[in-house]
Amino acid sequence: MKKEQAIGRNKGGLSTKIHACIDALGNPTGFYLTAGQAHDLLKWC
Repeated sequence: MKKEQAIGRNKGGLSTKIHACIDALGNPTGFYLTAGQAHDLLKWC
């Protein structure tokens, strides 16, 4: 079984996105990594 990695490929090379989770007051509650080509509007928190 292959583990999923948060590394994407594009013309410029490898990329990763860091997404922050916040509460209603804007305080950070966590973060997660996705591959660079992943969609930004997915709900992860």
